[in-house]
Amino acid sequence: MVQKSGLLSPGQADLRRRLNRFPQATHADIPIPLHCTHQLDKLLTELSVASVGLLGEAVDDVLIDTLRRLVEDLGADRSVFGFFTIGSKELTMTHCYARPDIPRVPALDMTQKFPWLFEELGCGEAVRFSRPDDLPLKAAALRRYCRQQGLRSGLILPLCTYGPTRFALAVSSLTKNRLWPNSILRPIWLIGNLLAGAVIRRKQEEDRQREIDLKLAQEHQLRSTIIESLPGNFFMIDIHGRLVRWNHNMEHVYGFSSQELSGMKTAKWLIPEDRDKHETMVKTCFRMGSAVCTYQGRTKDGRCIPFHTRAVRTRIGNEFYIMGVESDISEQKRTEDQLRLLSSCLIGNQEKERHRLAQELHDDISQRLALVAAQLELFLRTPRDGDIDHSVSIRSTDRILDNIRALASDVHKMAYGLHPAKLDQLGLPAALRSLCRDIGNLKRLRIRCSVEDIGKELPPPIALCFYRLAQESLHNVIKHSEATEVSLKLDVQGSELHLVVTDNGVGFDPPESESIHSGLGIISMKERLRQISGAFLLQSKPGQGTRVEAHVPWTRSSNR
Repeated sequence: MVQKSGLLSPGQADLRRRLNRFPQATHADIPIPLHCTHQLDKLLTELSVASVGLLGEAVDDVLIDTLRRLVEDLGADRSVFGFFTIGSKELTMTHCYARPDIPRVPALDMTQKFPWLFEELGCGEAVRFSRPDDLPLKAAALRRYCRQQGLRSGLILPLCTYGPTRFALAVSSLTKNRLWPNSILRPIWLIGNLLAGAVIRRKQEEDRQREIDLKLAQEHQLRSTIIESLPGNFFMIDIHGRLVRWNHNMEHVYGFSSQELSGMKTAKWLIPEDRDKHETMVKTCFRMGSAVCTYQGRTKDGRCIPFHTRAVRTRIGNEFYIMGVESDISEQKRTEDQLRLLSSCLIGNQEKERHRLAQELHDDISQRLALVAAQLELFLRTPRDGDIDHSVSIRSTDRILDNIRALASDVHKMAYGLHPAKLDQLGLPAALRSLCRDIGNLKRLRIRCSVEDIGKELPPPIALCFYRLAQESLHNVIKHSEATEVSLKLDVQGSELHLVVTDNGVGFDPPESESIHSGLGIISMKERLRQISGAFLLQSKPGQGTRVEAHVPWTRSSNR
């Protein structure tokens, strides 16, 4: 708000009293012509209209033009517009107009040279003088400055404030002593405030724009951070299929520089066979708003990488774009290939097992059953007479019974190989002891079997899984390890059931990643454990034997 001066705040002070402090004009003073008042009113009216909505560089143009018209209408030589910060006592002159033969006003240090002037303006007081001698004794420094600069008369008006800043307007004459009557002070003050208002509005608009630019920069940084943190290759293409934005991951994966990627057509990073597929995805995305596609990308050095892409349509301004993320599915493809190979191997092994069972049933069991049937038929047709026939009958019966017992034993072994009955009847510990004993006796292999007695508490899936793991591990020892000692241990550790099979055989280098080359047995063991939420660990080195470890969450109270 305008302070103290009646000029700035009507009704708060007596303007006439303040103006009468200065000496009256003499015959040497040149009065302001009457038409000047009309010219100032006209300027004020025009400026009131022109300043509405005035922003940007137009403010400077209007300011300079207004200062020029003030000089011409008042018959002065120079006019200055600026501001000073209340409290810091520093004056900044932003705009100045002077007649062609008049120098521009030099910079002023109000703090050191003109403390009185600063005090007056800071209090909202107008300062005017028709000659330097009109200035009071307190303004001796300003009086000397006016004489040095050739200033013969001047008017300085404090204007409105904006925060700690107060604007000011000055008009001066270097050629003549002029009067500054009350009739022109208020129009000039209003004109100055219109100019200050335009400057303030521009400053506010610049502040708003700066805030908008800052928010836009922050949003851009946030978007860039999100884009760069995406796990795949981000891309954005225009309606012509040209790349307009991407993340660093795309540069790293494809091997292209940012200069090479800029404006690149999508066909450049795709294999020829998949370009039509990608083009179809883009068209679908522009039409429907989203699309997915799987294709092969081609790197700069010619490598092919399979990608699964999800894309969406977006609008920026009046332009439509496609944004998408490519996810490398190489590992998924490898897994699918391994699963296909594994499935093929499993089917092949299943067919081999069926063939083995069919051949064994046909060549062995079936033939032996036919033999027993023939023996029984012969026994029944043989006439029985006397003690001799009785003894022969007994011997024939014994032979038939022996054949039947052997046949039953072989059928039992065959059935046990398909599913161990002891596992259901006696539980996992007894089944493992029997397995170790049978394999040790059959292969003359020393097997130390340490099995914690957990009875039949285990759920059937866990019991069967651990039995098959032990069976497969012992068979692998026999087939590959050349071991002389084997250890099998089953125990409960905390909340987990552990099975460990170790041998002192030749060992080997386990594959770094799971593949079909890991062996069907190892893959099947891992898969069995995965189905019961278990974990598998294989440790081996050439010459240092092999250790197979499996564990699954389980406690004795799990089944209660």
